[in-house]
Amino acid sequence: MRKLQDGEISQEELEKAARQSRAQFIYASDSASSQAYLLGFLESIHTADMYNEVLDKLAEVTPEDVQRVARLYLTERNRTVGWFIPAPEAAAAEDSTENTEPAEAVAG
Repeated sequence: MRKLQDGEISQEELEKAARQSRAQFIYASDSASSQAYLLGFLESIHTADMYNEVLDKLAEVTPEDVQRVARLYLTERNRTVGWFIPAPEAAAAEDSTENTEPAEAVAG
């Protein structure tokens, strides 16, 4: 995150990310249902008309754009931190044997 905020992204790194995003977008547009999903998603965030503009807009992104957006959104205030605390093995084994019987039907 700091690297992006400090503007330490090279044009080569940006071009690599753009190529990967372009390939992902094209692959995601492979089927009719995928295209429908993308059109619905785009409509929900702006307009489905941008479907034909996505790749052109992606090609216009500059390292300065990445730095500006990283400084604006990738901040400590905007982050979410989660902690995964695994259960001890004995408790995990006990939990896996619980709830193995079907629930009883409730007569109403």
